[in-house]
Amino acid sequence: TRSYAPCPPCMVTESKVLTVEAFTAFAKDLPLFLHVTSLVAGRKDDSLMKDKYGFGTFPMVCVIDAEGKLLLTHSGPLTPEGIIETYKLASNLPQLKLKAEAGDAQSALDLEILELIQSVMKNKGVATRQEAGSKFAAHFSEGREPSLKPLRATFFTMVLQHAMSQKLPDLAEKVLPKYEVECLASGNPVLIKGLAQMKVNINKMRQPRQPEPATPR
Repeated sequence: TRSYAPCPPCMVTESKVLTVEAFTAFAKDLPLFLHVTSLVAGRKDDSLMKDKYGFGTFPMVCVIDAEGKLLLTHSGPLTPEGIIETYKLASNLPQLKLKAEAGDAQSALDLEILELIQSVMKNKGVATRQEAGSKFAAHFSEGREPSLKPLRATFFTMVLQHAMSQKLPDLAEKVLPKYEVECLASGNPVLIKGLAQMKVNINKMRQPRQPEPATPR
């Protein structure tokens, strides 16, 4: 879904993701659907994607089945490779659930992380994101992380955000290399440029706070 108004992220997605050969070759046999929120008075189904799936930001990419059921909402960097991986994950969801139910610990972890990310994507609430970030940080601190590629960027991003918000420099330094790998793989210049500042911010957390100057009597 994309915005009715000039939307730089929407335009980048269309010009550098959905129209490049890596994506078009993959999607040539798939039915693609684009919903544009127009704000034209009286237009039927203008808020279809928001009402049906809870979408509230642009652009949003998701995988739906033939009956219109939402299978997965894409999370992480919007790249051709990322969207293709999300589609593959959506196609393999039944097998993932079966493996988790059979007692496979990694599949159960991947499924838990996936469901939490999807909840954050749908609800957009600060509390939901904080809760998920706290749970992801606990998993990461104990050596657990997702094995599925579509989950890793969001997982490490949320662990880092939790570490920064809770002022946990040890956790931030531990997850930063994982986050950096995902940033570089995304090719997103904004994320890559922000890596240096992130390192500066982590170092600042380690510096003792300067005492407040005494107020003259």
